[in-house]
This record gives sequence, C-alpha cells and structure tokens, in this order.
Amino acid sequence: MLAAALQDYGRLVKTEFVLRYLTGPVERRGIHRQLNKGESIFALEDAVFYGNEGRIRLQTLDRQSTQAAALALVSAAIVTWNTHHMNEIVDRERAAGRLLDDVDLARLSPAIHAHINLNGRYHIHPDQPPRHLSPGRDTLATYR
Repeated sequence: MLAAALQDYGRLVKTEFVLRYLTGPVERRGIHRQLNKGESIFALEDAVFYGNEGRIRLQTLDRQSTQAAALALVSAAIVTWNTHHMNEIVDRERAAGRLLDDVDLARLSPAIHAHINLNGRYHIHPDQPPRHLSPGRDTLATYR
C-alpha cells in the first residue's frame, strides 16, 4: 500500500514537472542551458580522448577505471584552467570600467577547448611563463 502511494506521488511530481516545462519558457530555457553545459563537457572529453577512436580498449576493469579516471582528471584540469583565466579576464575588464552583463557571463562555458593543443609538441620552459599568459592578451572573445 505504501509502495503504491509513493508511485502515485512520483507520478504527480513528474506530471507537475512536465506541465511546468511545457507551459514555462523560462523553465525550458534553464533546462536547455543545463543540457548544453553537459553536452559541452561531453564534447571536451571526446576531444581529449581521441586515441583508440574514443574507445577504452584495455582488458582489465582496473586499467579501464584508471584510463577513465585519467580522462576525468584531464577534463577537470582544462575546465579549472579555463575558469581561472575567465575569472581573471572578467576581473580585469571590470577593473578597467567595462560593464559586463551577468546574463552574457552566465552563457560562457569553461568547457571550451579550441585554444588548447590536445596533441602535438609541447615546449615547456620552467623559467618563463607561456606566451599566451601575457597580461592583456586574452579577452572574453577567446572563451565564446
């Protein structure tokens, strides 16, 4: 009896959600915005995981888990890097007196990756910062 009541309650909650979704454009936009953020993370992970045609081909579950964790770690590092630099740019632009619309800023995604060299040669010099980190070079347009 309790199980049937909980199932009916679940149906009511789902029906309410569907009705709000169908009748509320604000609700729909919010849901679509969240879905797009999820898709952008999947696109980033797909770009990072280009080897083996995007398939995990290791034999043991332990090695498969390690490879999946490495993918998540690299993706999280890229998102963290982008978020940090996007915040620096926003702070710099606001300090310079530029008005930035919060609605536009909410549309920015830290899951972009076109500016990241995912394969190729890396030249790292520990005694000097990378060229692309020079002050004033990055703009918000880099992250759109």
